[in-house]
Amino acid sequence: MKKTVFLFLLAIVFILNINHKVNGSEVIYQVNNKEFIITSIEEDGVTGFTIEKTGVNPFYSEVIDSFEHYYITGIKEVQDYYILFGYGFSRTLDTEYDSLYFVLDFAGNIIKKDFRDYGNMESIKDVYYIDDVFIVYTESVKDIDYSYEFSSNFFTSFDHNFNYVDSIEIGNKIYKTQANDSYILIGYNREEYDLGIRSDLSLIEKNDLLSIKEGEIYTNPVTIEFINGA
Repeated sequence: MKKTVFLFLLAIVFILNINHKVNGSEVIYQVNNKEFIITSIEEDGVTGFTIEKTGVNPFYSEVIDSFEHYYITGIKEVQDYYILFGYGFSRTLDTEYDSLYFVLDFAGNIIKKDFRDYGNMESIKDVYYIDDVFIVYTESVKDIDYSYEFSSNFFTSFDHNFNYVDSIEIGNKIYKTQANDSYILIGYNREEYDLGIRSDLSLIEKNDLLSIKEGEIYTNPVTIEFINGA
């Protein structure tokens, strides 16, 4: 029952996402002018999905499992990979959803799956690539009498081979994010950004002092970090 309610709430959000449309059991994503069709599979105790890339260099891949449920909610092209992300659970062990992503090469071969539990019900919101590091943004919610309330956020880093490196927790509800070559910018409201995350998961806050001293003379290049206008 809990899983059904949570899935229904998430389905409403997914339908409102303008980047894809739902057609029965199919979800069509447009990523960098490429079309991906994900079709869910659930029959006779077997669950999973298929992914079909159309157009130039098409492929078709299938993921089937008798013990785990997978729900793909987004696709991102990062470097030489397609990353499918969302949430799932093990039918034999879990009572709540865990964050989930699959990594595919450009031929459609699945080269990595990561299933990660942070203690509540989690779903991956986005994936970033900064300074040769993949960073996965996961939102966690609490199940309180069939009502799902925000709990926390986790930013987890992986190296270029998708090995785990580190993780940090951010407790405030995130309203918006934006990534560039150096930082993931985080905003807690519609106004300016409140926080920046570097590739090593260290933080820059909007009220931090600049890293140079007033009145000093510099003859070599100096990096000045700030997350909003300066």
